[in-house]
Amino acid sequence: MEFSEWEVQRRDIDKIFEWMKQTVYYSYLKTYVHVTHSWKEAYNNLKMQVGQGSREIQFLEAIRPLDEAWVTSFEHLIDSKIDDKSLTYKDLLNGF
Repeated sequence: MEFSEWEVQRRDIDKIFEWMKQTVYYSYLKTYVHVTHSWKEAYNNLKMQVGQGSREIQFLEAIRPLDEAWVTSFEHLIDSKIDDKSLTYKDLLNGF
């Protein structure tokens, strides 16, 4: 591979990493992306979390299209429970 090809790939990877930082929800960002400078590790952290998310988190993602603002606001209220993975169905129920 020539240097110019490598440079283009490196620049594109940097763009993707910046895009990840700008589009990932804050609780995931601080827990899974900001803990590393490696885009590969950040991606794998996110992939592992999303792929193995709790039912409660999957529920929030399922209803997000119905009311994005409410889900985001509610996530901020329960941010610590999301981060330490102690979120329960009862916590979700209290949001309604």
